[in-house]
Amino acid sequence: MIEEEFFQQHVIPAKATVLADRLIHTLSPFFLENHGREDSKGEAPRAWSTKKGHLKKVFENALRIKAQATVSKDTFEMVLFNPGTAFNEDIMGAETMEGGKADISCSSIPLVKLCLLPSLHVYEHNRRLVDYNNFERRPSSQRSAAMVLTEAVVILEST
Repeated sequence: MIEEEFFQQHVIPAKATVLADRLIHTLSPFFLENHGREDSKGEAPRAWSTKKGHLKKVFENALRIKAQATVSKDTFEMVLFNPGTAFNEDIMGAETMEGGKADISCSSIPLVKLCLLPSLHVYEHNRRLVDYNNFERRPSSQRSAAMVLTEAVVILEST
């Protein structure tokens, strides 16, 4: 069912649109610039409309990942790295505060200052039944068996 064209082309985009609209509506009051005008309530949603397409794509990708994970026999883990964790280029990508790619040419191993996006790990688990609670948390010592689907995005401490 989740691989059918109707689900992929209609159901997921429709739900992603609803989620993007809900997020815009929730966050827009925090970005309102009220210059003493009564009509300023409509400014934030109009400004967010340019970002709606990007938000919709983010939600579409998240819904597709969740749909695939829900019917999978494997287990998954979203890993956020704590500040002070040693940078590991196999499972992390480093960015600057401005959003550009960070230069990692120093001789010492840089440390994570902030983890912006988690990495997604998958563990083979040969179950006979589909378990709808297939996201778990594992100690870092057990992550070597995981296949990394997406890298974490981190900001590094300045050296």
